[in-house]
Amino acid sequence: MAKDILKSIKKCDVIFSNGQDVLVGGVHLWLFRADGEFVKKVLPIRWPCKAVFIPNRTALVEGAGDCAYYYLDLKTGEILWITKKKLRRSGETNRFVVSPDGSTVYNLFYAYQGKTMCLHTERIIPAMHTHDIFPVKEPLNLTEGGLCITADLFCDSEGTLCALFHKNITRYEDYDYPETPKAIIHYGILALPFQGAAPRPYWKQHWQAEQAERYNPIRACDGRYILREDLSVFDMESQNSFFLVSESERQSLPPCCFRYFYDPERFLLTLWRLDDGQNVVIDCKSRKLLGRYLRENGIDAPGYGGCLVGNEFWRGTPDGVVRYPFPNV
Repeated sequence: MAKDILKSIKKCDVIFSNGQDVLVGGVHLWLFRADGEFVKKVLPIRWPCKAVFIPNRTALVEGAGDCAYYYLDLKTGEILWITKKKLRRSGETNRFVVSPDGSTVYNLFYAYQGKTMCLHTERIIPAMHTHDIFPVKEPLNLTEGGLCITADLFCDSEGTLCALFHKNITRYEDYDYPETPKAIIHYGILALPFQGAAPRPYWKQHWQAEQAERYNPIRACDGRYILREDLSVFDMESQNSFFLVSESERQSLPPCCFRYFYDPERFLLTLWRLDDGQNVVIDCKSRKLLGRYLRENGIDAPGYGGCLVGNEFWRGTPDGVVRYPFPNV
């Protein structure tokens, strides 16, 4: 029965797993166990786009179809709580971040406050059924002009919510050739500690990127390591850089934008590559490519965001959800 259900899911955009449970998202949300056992088709969640696993075998899932967050019991598939998204949003982060104790889920986005576009922090405590949004006051700016773009979101070693921002500033400094702009990229890590009922932001650090880095932007940060599109990593503690995979492996993985998921227990990094539709799995400890799953020729979707589940890689295809072997290169 489970195989038939997996085959019947023709539109599968995202898959998430905690190693024990698997959430398969397309038009609707399906709950499976890691061994492939079917549990439930979870209604009314439509077009799930983000999910995060939290304590007591529960998860928080965003349904893009009805702009709501669902607190889900993974043991039964029962919805424990629903809260609607608020405000018209722009520049929303593409993944949730969870506090170290697993109790609090964070999200960032821009929305108008009066006539001003303002950064907002969203804080959800599912077990308490609380959902709050806080406008972020200064110090956003990162050297003037326009909105800061959120590159990544994480909690630091002390549990403080932090966001990695970047901003491209174009200056016309050559008066002999004013039509030739000079692009300057500014990066910064903004801490957002909560004191009382609102975040009290401050810049932990900020820096100006080299001109060559304009075409190799940062895509991920955990407070110590910075990951760029070309799979180079900068260690902010040692000030050293290295690549996650070998030069020959990088030739088949040209720089591109991606979403990522990291398994800290297995040191495995899964990338959803947005440009070419590949899903890849990298062993960050041995710095080796362990899994590579290509998009079918001529197919834009489904098969966009697969997931490592034990020693299998689940991914949507036009023929339904397929469980590929892992490792697989």
